[in-house]
Amino acid sequence: MTAPTITLVADPDSTLTPNVPELNEPQRGIVAVAARPNMRRHGWLATDILSSLGHERARGNGADGWAVATARLVAALPLTDIQHLVVGNAETLKIPWLRDLAELCQLTDLNLWLVHDTVITDAQHTFAKDFGAARTDHKGLKAAMPTESVPHTSTSDEAALPSVPDDGVLTFLATARKTLHSDDFNNVHSTYSRAFYTTEAWVRRNRTTNLDQWSEHLLSVIETHKHLQQIRTAVRGTQAAALHAGLLLKVDDRRFLSRATASSAGGVTLTTADWAAIARFGTPRHGAVAALSTAGLPAEQIAALLVSDVSGDGSRVRTSGAQHHIDDPARQLLVAQHLYRLACNNGDPAYLAGNRKEPRLTPRGVTHKLDELTKATHFAFRARYDRWNDSLHWRQQTGIAVLELTR
Repeated sequence: MTAPTITLVADPDSTLTPNVPELNEPQRGIVAVAARPNMRRHGWLATDILSSLGHERARGNGADGWAVATARLVAALPLTDIQHLVVGNAETLKIPWLRDLAELCQLTDLNLWLVHDTVITDAQHTFAKDFGAARTDHKGLKAAMPTESVPHTSTSDEAALPSVPDDGVLTFLATARKTLHSDDFNNVHSTYSRAFYTTEAWVRRNRTTNLDQWSEHLLSVIETHKHLQQIRTAVRGTQAAALHAGLLLKVDDRRFLSRATASSAGGVTLTTADWAAIARFGTPRHGAVAALSTAGLPAEQIAALLVSDVSGDGSRVRTSGAQHHIDDPARQLLVAQHLYRLACNNGDPAYLAGNRKEPRLTPRGVTHKLDELTKATHFAFRARYDRWNDSLHWRQQTGIAVLELTR
């Protein structure tokens, strides 16, 4: 990978400057924004960059607004195919703002193009010299821009199934057949049947109403699925097989997922495209909690992490003397949380500290963040509670019940 470049684009005739926002084409690897006239806070510029990427608008303003938005951009940009950031009206930006912008592009491996339509100041000349900026005109800029869409380097490897309006175990498959397109139904039926026949064979070998054994079996059925509707479909297939064998398996989907052990998380692989979708939601705390949960950390340990427990590059997490390795796409979200915590600057040593208005995360708060992510992205996130392992209290709250039907 070549080092990112900074280029000053002279546009004395204002040929390009008014049309800079029209260059914004993320599918071609280009994000383009124009600095607002009389901009008082460069957090506004970061907000506009996020909006050009299709993200929620950043919260906050002033220096904190820039820092918080930068944390979100550091999480999101490396997970996309964006190669170029074009900023119009660059002559209006203050030198500290230009330095922040250049540092952002260095952190995210973006080529920065600063379009200016007037003579730049001596201070801006010094900035250009300090950062080794090149110079060109609007023709040079256009010649350097990609002309075709950038091929996606990663896509989700599991298609999200459509939602079935009535997902009760007795009517699930019939409703799916009536309401879904044939291709969608075939995908639903495939997931449903695989769970049904797997459970049917398992029940023949292990006819039991023991909740621990059923929890382990249900986790083994859903462990390779990451989309919520995939999991619900597999659960309905499992319930149907149990009913066929004369057992009533009741499952509270949400409670079961939030109380399940993290063994299921180990079987799921989220792609770069998946992590990019996660980075677009909420604050960096959401992304960090997602990355930590998929590494198998329980909710108590996630909530208790100190800033010193997470490496600066997001590759390692230390808990109670154990080292956890974080896969490459998710590391960027942990780095973003480091930046977010510094931007909030509330003096809290906790790794997941937020701004002064955000409460410190408890284990319950961790599961709440995961619930929010699941609803927004349809990826099924979950984190176990260590204190419930091997206890009657945990077994009572797994979200399942198994009853033997009268023959």
